Amino acid sequence: MLDIRKQSSEIGYCGFVQVIDLNTKHTLLHKPFPKEQIEQAIPLDENRVICLGENSNLAILDGRTGNILHSCSISETFRAGSLVKDMVRCPAHGAIALMGTYEILLVSDRDLSTIFQADAVLWNGSVGSLMNTREMPQAEQERFNSRYREASRPVDTSELYFDTLRFADFARERDDGLIVAGFRENDLSDNRSQRHPNDLAQRTGFYFLDIANETIRRIEIDKCYDRGFYQEFVSADPTGRWALRRGFRQIPHQNASLVADLFNRLRGRRKEYRHPDLRHDGKDRFLMSFELWNLQTGSHVRNLEVFWMEIADAAEAARWKQASAMLARLDKPFYRHQPKDLTQPPGRLFQMFFKKLGETFKRQHWLWQSAWETSGDALWLTHTDGLRRIGVDGSVSPLVRFDGSDRQKQHGTRGFWNHRLREVVRSGDLFAIRNEHCILHVPTEAVSRKTREVWVSEAEARVTVLDDTTNRDLTTRETLHLTGHVVELLDLSEQASRSALATLSRDISKGFSTILGGSQYSHTFEPAFRYADALLTEAEFFDLALEHGWDLRDECRTLLMIWLDELERKDLGLSFYTGISGGTDATSGYEFGGLGQAMKYLVFTDASCLDVFRTYLSRRDGEHEIFSAEILGQMYIDRYGYSSPDIYRFGIFWVATRYSDGCGPVEALWNKLGLLDAASESMAPVAFADLVLEELGAFNAKWGSSDHSIGAVLDGLKRLLPGNGDWADQLLSEIERRDFDGSRRAYRSPLAVSP
Repeated sequence: MLDIRKQSSEIGYCGFVQVIDLNTKHTLLHKPFPKEQIEQAIPLDENRVICLGENSNLAILDGRTGNILHSCSISETFRAGSLVKDMVRCPAHGAIALMGTYEILLVSDRDLSTIFQADAVLWNGSVGSLMNTREMPQAEQERFNSRYREASRPVDTSELYFDTLRFADFARERDDGLIVAGFRENDLSDNRSQRHPNDLAQRTGFYFLDIANETIRRIEIDKCYDRGFYQEFVSADPTGRWALRRGFRQIPHQNASLVADLFNRLRGRRKEYRHPDLRHDGKDRFLMSFELWNLQTGSHVRNLEVFWMEIADAAEAARWKQASAMLARLDKPFYRHQPKDLTQPPGRLFQMFFKKLGETFKRQHWLWQSAWETSGDALWLTHTDGLRRIGVDGSVSPLVRFDGSDRQKQHGTRGFWNHRLREVVRSGDLFAIRNEHCILHVPTEAVSRKTREVWVSEAEARVTVLDDTTNRDLTTRETLHLTGHVVELLDLSEQASRSALATLSRDISKGFSTILGGSQYSHTFEPAFRYADALLTEAEFFDLALEHGWDLRDECRTLLMIWLDELERKDLGLSFYTGISGGTDATSGYEFGGLGQAMKYLVFTDASCLDVFRTYLSRRDGEHEIFSAEILGQMYIDRYGYSSPDIYRFGIFWVATRYSDGCGPVEALWNKLGLLDAASESMAPVAFADLVLEELGAFNAKWGSSDHSIGAVLDGLKRLLPGNGDWADQLLSEIERRDFDGSRRAYRSPLAVSP
């Protein structure tokens, strides 16, 4: 049996799926969509899982190998993966159901072929025919598109009419093969309201879909409250038997005193079931309940006592009791558009009470981390201090707490119970509770004790850890085999390393666009070198080359120029260069760009690399990638000094580049790498002025959205020089007596073809 969950990395949100074999506890990591985040993922069987990407790509994977077995795009139905509100398996149909707000799609769980699709319905009372607008005949499409009518126009409410579907909250397959889903119909934006202008409340209920006969039945269970009181279904069990929704029809009050309890015992009254939150302390408590609904019949079964909130302040408790009494007398819900003959207090009077009740509940009970028992007999809620079982029979367990949780909190780690629940299975006298981190066990008798809480020792829980990375972003090292471009390194030698770099150069030249990782908006390029069973990162590979003294300068130079030329082709015509992340430099802590470690190696080993270095600095996202300019620029000057006119020219180029990156003020850049200090000691003002004007005159860069120009770089030098000695005064005089066009210039790409 497989378990699957979405996983994030340090540089990407939900870009991976993690698959765990529950029998062997073996963990596998896959990346089904190279440049998409995962929206939803569920297991299919012992070997397969299915994933939905943000760009509406759907894929069935071999859960153990990560190989994509079948894939398709559902973008015609859902423009984005996030529009799929629920994705569930429907074994009776051999399908996966994907439910949106206005449509439902069933695809085969074998090959992802479309089985059924509907986004419209032709209603005849409470039953209707499901339809797909893309397959409607022209006449029906025209009827559907003109379905809205003026509310004042007389309408025959008994005739057939078209409308859209209004799915909400959940979809489940029942044992009889029907698919049941929640619905919420808005008050003014659907055809039903146009046909009933005197009843403008929002309506909620259930759709029962018969896919084989392409029919639908609608059961309306309620009129929605005012906007703040929409009763959403918070959970539906996997078997399709039960659904829970927030109870807004009453706020029961309880004040249990010990005296009253003793008096009842003396009178011979049987001690009734008491919720674990209640005490014999005479304090006022108010109930938040869940409504239990039967999905077989579409009927309300009972209210479940979930959470009693204590109100310590007497004045506030009095207001709550008043609201509770008023709610008990209401025979109709809060209408958003209130009919004239309905006498009721305004809905906003109660919003404050329900809002506080809900917020207090959410602080202590994490519904989104909860799960149903596989039998459908109870919902297990994750609590801040443990777990709690809410039975469909109305029973509520004590708070189940685990020894070791306090110790873990003191050490800054989450308790082993405090993770999203996946499944709860009752087996004999134990509950086996599986969450994203581990499997733990709770004795069945513990949940029926008449106490506030029950403690289960760590030994008794028999904790089996499944995944140590739960709730932690994966590191680059952990994802490198999936996100990196892997090149084989036959052995740890200079010759093998040269061969690996040559292979990488060919790969970049042949398929630059396909080797970029990350997402469509955040590109990455992380080459990895596989030696035996180990993967070396780009930084580790070049550190190894420096350690062994391997001469890879020629291969490194070729690699970088191929990379930079491909980058130029990719962004030809754009006013900026695409930001491409290569990882984080371990020494400086800065994020570097694509092949940043190769550039670092060349800077460290070759003083004549300035032609490559200049090109690298010119073709990058300078607003965000500062490693190459700040760290490598300083490294080059520290290592080689200003020992030649070319290095002085590079220093001037560096100032202009950083200013075009958006860094400033420009006055602070001129001597940041010690350029002016070195020039004043070894160059005549006239000679340095020649270099400055020649370099700035030839400066060619993409300025992006900046309104800067090259003239501002020279103006900054002019403002900096006065009052700094004779050399500075002579340099200023020499610059000012010469003409210089400092206007903004369009970038001239070396790949552009002249007319």
